[in-house]
Amino acid sequence: MFTKRIIAFNEIFAALGAAGKNTTDVWHEAIASRLAQDICSTYWNFFVEKQRDTEHIVLWANNCSAQNKKWQFFTFLASAVNSNLIAGKTIRMNYLFTGKTFMSADSVHSAIERELKKKGDCCDWQDFTSVLENGNCGVINMAVQNFLEWRDGLNRTTISQSGLKLANMAVVEFRRGSKSVFFKPSHQLSDEFEEGEFFKKTFSIETLRASRTQPRGIPSLKRADIIKILCPMMPELRRTFWNNLPSNDTSLDLIDNFV
Repeated sequence: MFTKRIIAFNEIFAALGAAGKNTTDVWHEAIASRLAQDICSTYWNFFVEKQRDTEHIVLWANNCSAQNKKWQFFTFLASAVNSNLIAGKTIRMNYLFTGKTFMSADSVHSAIERELKKKGDCCDWQDFTSVLENGNCGVINMAVQNFLEWRDGLNRTTISQSGLKLANMAVVEFRRGSKSVFFKPSHQLSDEFEEGEFFKKTFSIETLRASRTQPRGIPSLKRADIIKILCPMMPELRRTFWNNLPSNDTSLDLIDNFV
């Protein structure tokens, strides 16, 4: 029987080493999409929930210019390290080489896939998050208020004149008390950090962005089809999630329009 499902999102923060604890921020398309602001919010929630007292936060990420390596994300990181809600003095992003580079998150994804097959039917959100927990992930459920309206503080004229290029940055660091990006072209310890400016002079990095107050919602027709076609096939106690799913006919169906 065919009907559309909802899209679930997760941002995994995989620990380095077998003894570490993995963390994943999870949400679905009725809560938010996966735009740049949304990804920034998952990092912020991870910093506040799991790294609040860490003075030097170090992360490794792929070289994805659509999410992890873009100026809006850098705007967020500079704002985050200057916030009084975390103890961080520096936040460093190390970017893996483009290509078939193994990441710790790959093994986490594999463990989750095994648990999904073992679980069988995931009828509601609690079923899904329990699969993640069984896959050795600490789960952070992203609520509407956890998504903040992060803004792009980029001064494009400054960037153009300075010649700063994201492609030339293998390591970036953001430091408390500074609006600059400190970067290196490689992971060599002998390389010195260079400093670059990219903010608008009037942009405030100390002000925390406003939280959202309304969920994104899904089209009412899609919600109605799920309730009509899928819910009768579920145990009654699994139907509450779907009956309470927020709808919004101004939101695009992310199955067809990924925005």
